[in-house]
Order: sequence, then C-alpha cells, then structure tokens
Amino acid sequence: MALCEYKLTADISNSCNIVGGLREVGYIANKGDITGYTEVGNTVSALTFDTDKVMYKIYTPTKTPFTGSNVALEESDVVNRFTNTVSFVILENDDTTAGIIDKLANGKFVVVMHNEYEGTNGASAYSVYGLERGLRASELTRDPYDDASAGGWTVTMTETGAAKSEHFFFNTDLATTTSTLEGYCNGSASN
Repeated sequence: MALCEYKLTADISNSCNIVGGLREVGYIANKGDITGYTEVGNTVSALTFDTDKVMYKIYTPTKTPFTGSNVALEESDVVNRFTNTVSFVILENDDTTAGIIDKLANGKFVVVMHNEYEGTNGASAYSVYGLERGLRASELTRDPYDDASAGGWTVTMTETGAAKSEHFFFNTDLATTTSTLEGYCNGSASN
C-alpha cells in the first residue's frame, strides 16, 4: 500500500526579473480533440491531436489581455486541488461570434496563454489551462455599455479539481515552442 507524501525536494528560489501579465495572443483547442500529451514534471513538450483537428488563436487587443485569469487553491478534506480560470474578451458581436459563444457555452477546452515573463530560454513563456479536466464556461456576458469589452463578449472558463498548479508548454527553446503552437493552428505540427 502506497503512502501519499508531499515533500519538497528543491530550494524555493526567486527571480529578480519576473514580471506579471499576459500577452495578447493565446491558443484554444477543444479538449476532446487532444488525444494525448508528453509531460515531464509540469512541462508539456507536445500535444497529440485527433486526425484533422487543430488549435485556434484567441486575440485580445486590450491593455490587460486575459485579465481575470488565475490559478487558485481548492481546499479539500482529502487532498487539495486547483481551480484554473481563463478570462478574455471578444471585441465583436456578429453571427460568427454568436456561433463561437454557443460552442463555448457547452464545450470543454484547453487554453495556452503567453506569459510576459518567459523564464530561462522561454521555459516559462506558455502556460496551459484545462489540460487535466477541461475548461468549461462559467460566465458568458455581453453588456452593450461595458467599456472593458467595448460592447462585445466577456468569456470566463474554469477548470476545477486540477491536480497540478501549473502546466507549462515548452519544446527545446522559445522559437521552437512558438512555432509548434502555430503549427497546431494550421495542422502542420506533427501529431
């Protein structure tokens, strides 16, 4: 019978160069289109997609892109977990956008966001949310008078019960990592 132990195995160090915030472009995929992934520790180096399935870009041209996105501890009587929240705005309201909102309302998703702080060689540049259980819509609102969304949509998705506090996406170096994510969008990355 195995005993669950949670013991530190490394020093807790700090970077003097860390900066907060997220960049304007992120990536989203249907959770069911991802058939597997390669992960060591908390770093994912590859995603495997079902045949002819791809990621899509999320572009948020605001002063504080993806504001409201966060990771929070989820306390339990047995083992603590994490809640991942991804928030963004869609600065549009048309037929295509309504179709996207309809899909976001009921689907499960994985989102990759580009951090301002990229870490050593870009190893911390991209964070992955929804990889374990999938992100689900928790708020979809459109207020024609809301200045933050310019009358468009505010989207908030959450994943509850995640075992890991963070998943990073990194493959070799920052350029290769970004190229891999872009390849997932047009189907050119190897699956």
